[in-house]
Amino acid sequence: MVTGANTPGGVDYIIAYQLFIKGAKVLVSVCNPAKATSSIENMANDSSSTDRGLLKPLVMDLSDFKDIWHLAGNWDESSRTFPLRYEIQRRLTAQNVPTFSLSMPPGGVGTDDAAGFLGQRNNELFKQSMSPVDGAMTLLFAAEHLEPRE
Repeated sequence: MVTGANTPGGVDYIIAYQLFIKGAKVLVSVCNPAKATSSIENMANDSSSTDRGLLKPLVMDLSDFKDIWHLAGNWDESSRTFPLRYEIQRRLTAQNVPTFSLSMPPGGVGTDDAAGFLGQRNNELFKQSMSPVDGAMTLLFAAEHLEPRE
């Protein structure tokens, strides 16, 4: 599941797209159903060789706990805690299930949202930020390699 994967050029979108083209099933989690559909269409259209069925929309508002618990209640018992930060990692580790839960702060990455927050792309802080692709590398590395688990 990749949250916020609705803005082409954003870190989350890049992460979801890269996982998708590598053959992973990706839940594209966004607040707006139209944005989920649009993101999935964009990703699928950008990669003609990948199975479009690997991309699934998951519409939820992470700022609304009722929405989170409603979605969690609709999942099977083993994954009811998915929206809680690191809770799924703790529980699955306790059951010796090999998984790795990771999140990253969005700071330091030059996305369109960051440009809007900082005022302009020619802002000195923005100029020093890493590209969205570079910002996605930590999570993509963790998704593909065993080293973070060791």
